[in-house]
Formats: sequence, structure tokens, C-alpha cells
Amino acid sequence: MLRVMDDSHTGAFGVIAIVLLLFFKIHAIEAIDSERWRALLAAPVLSRWAMVLLAYRSKAAKEGLGSTLIDHLSTKHFFISTFVTLLLVAAVLRGTGVFMMARVAIFGLASKNYFQRRLVV
Repeated sequence: MLRVMDDSHTGAFGVIAIVLLLFFKIHAIEAIDSERWRALLAAPVLSRWAMVLLAYRSKAAKEGLGSTLIDHLSTKHFFISTFVTLLLVAAVLRGTGVFMMARVAIFGLASKNYFQRRLVV
């Protein structure tokens, strides 16, 4: 699986995945009814925090940028990023933002558990 992920060739399925991803992103942005700017402001904040959540206390499958992040991420960094994210998301989206952050945490931890079992030997 790691060998396939290292392959630099895109292939037909890669192109299809990119096109579908762009289609779904555009459709999701268009589906937001009111105050679209709030969601567009909170989404990158939550996605960056999800990277920190996934990297915290993880094991790297191989050397690379991810392993560098994992090696330098301390408990202090994790708690500071969680606190700042909570403040920003709560300020922008109020209660809905806190609920979204909880959903990102649940999905992120489930994904982390799956990929740790699948990729790290």
C-alpha cells in the first residue's frame, strides 16, 4: 500500500478522483444557504486542526514530512492548537462550530485508528 502511495503517476482513477473531489467541493459550497463566509472561514481552521489531531501520538509509517511533524509535535502544541481552534470556531459558528469540531474529532480519531492498524507495521 505504501508503494502505491509513493507512485508519482496519476492514472485514470486518480484523475476521476480529482474531478469528483472538485465537483463535490463546488456543490457543497453552493449548497450552503446563508452566511457562507462563516463556513468558508471555519473549514480551513478545522482541517488544519485535524492534521494536528491525527499526528498527535502517532507513529510514522516511513520517513517524510509527516514523520517530521509527528516528531516535533508535543502535548503543549496539541493543547494550544485545540484551544485556539475551539475559540475561533466558536466565535465564527457559535454552538454549531463546537458541534462540528466534535464531529471532526470523532471522525479523525476513527480514521487515525484505522490507518495506524492498516499502514504501520
